Amino acid sequence: MNSTKNKVVVGTLVVLLLSVTAVLVVRNKIKSFEASFLAEADNGRIGGGANNPVPDWHGFLAKNPEERDKILKVWCVDNLKQIGGAAHEWSAKHGHRFPADLFALKEQISPRYLTCPEDSDRREVTKWFRAKAANVSYVIVSPNLNDPRPNVVVARCPIHGHVLLSDGTVFQGDYLKEQGMQLRKDNTLDRGAP
Repeated sequence: MNSTKNKVVVGTLVVLLLSVTAVLVVRNKIKSFEASFLAEADNGRIGGGANNPVPDWHGFLAKNPEERDKILKVWCVDNLKQIGGAAHEWSAKHGHRFPADLFALKEQISPRYLTCPEDSDRREVTKWFRAKAANVSYVIVSPNLNDPRPNVVVARCPIHGHVLLSDGTVFQGDYLKEQGMQLRKDNTLDRGAP
């Protein structure tokens, strides 16, 4: 009887140990898959790689505090350029139609580009699984755009007034004001008098 109890106890321990091992192996495989799947987009930068690394904006700010406003404006322009490049890449795979929202770009760029650096109401995130609408500063002006005109405004920054055009050009808000450029009702940019 004693040996039967020992066999049952040993058998139960073996089954329990194998179950725990299987759970750990599956959990590690899932984490590994998630990491490999998300790593490229989370670090994504259009034209990335060694020739176009992510700028160290925080380092620039630390070294040049007197240039804070200029650095934040250029950082915002860079974000919009990244969004523009990602939107063009996305549209090439979707019948030359721009996305309806910025979350469609999760295979092209990191979510870090969706937050204006001067937007104190939003928090930059670097992982797509953490991204929410509450993290997005930029406004899509022309969702699902399928228009060949190069001066259609795709997105804008409500803080700086920068605009991203359908041809990938980004204009700074200050420049738009200086030049008398305005957004028309059809979401095109009026470039003012020649």
